Amino acid sequence: MKFPASKTLIAAAAFALVSTTAVAQERLTFGATNAQSAHYAYFAALAKVVNTANPDIQVSVVETGATVDNLRRMARDQVDAGLITTSTLFHAYNGEQKFEGSPVKSKLLFNYSLAPQNLIVRMDSGVNKISELTGK
Repeated sequence: MKFPASKTLIAAAAFALVSTTAVAQERLTFGATNAQSAHYAYFAALAKVVNTANPDIQVSVVETGATVDNLRRMARDQVDAGLITTSTLFHAYNGEQKFEGSPVKSKLLFNYSLAPQNLIVRMDSGVNKISELTGK
């Protein structure tokens, strides 16, 4: 069967138009922790929610070594977001401790789990409340 040139050109133009107007998905990677962890399951569920609610975004979750690893991967542009602890984020942002000389400028998006931060003193310190730490 032979098609007229005009119909062939119209079909080719229509195909080109459809293929060039397809929306490219933005890809994001979340760094989590060990895949056996409840935190990993949380990030997998979060990725599913984002993917379902936003068809233009494709989130994947990668297993990592958790907080320090996630911050280092973010600094190398290997993950876009990740599980962190706020104390380690503070050190990373300020280039302290494990991040000495290599600060990781980032922002805390949200807290999903509250973790207690314990402050302890030696038994023989004589300190029984926080206000007694002044000057020590």
